[in-house]
Amino acid sequence: MKRILALFCAYLLIGVHLAIAQTLQVTGTVISGEDGQPIIGASVVVEGTKTGVTTNVEGKFTLRVDKNAKLKISYIGMQTQVLKAQATMKITLYPDAMLID
Repeated sequence: MKRILALFCAYLLIGVHLAIAQTLQVTGTVISGEDGQPIIGASVVVEGTKTGVTTNVEGKFTLRVDKNAKLKISYIGMQTQVLKAQATMKITLYPDAMLID
């Protein structure tokens, strides 16, 4: 009986460890490609979900995602980017310039 209980506990610990290993904590900074300044309030969303955050006054964000997630970074007047999530990210957004006649 003790052996069965020990095996059960071992499997439980392995299962918890595998579940935790499937997520990634992403920290990053979003800056402007024009002047290198941080972009305040940029939207960082896990693609295909409603999970996301906005950048703070320093252009920084933190988000926990699945290991193979893609992040959609957007801001008004800037080109939207979709990037694979990494532990540390530095994202540069460029203006979405359109000429109007």
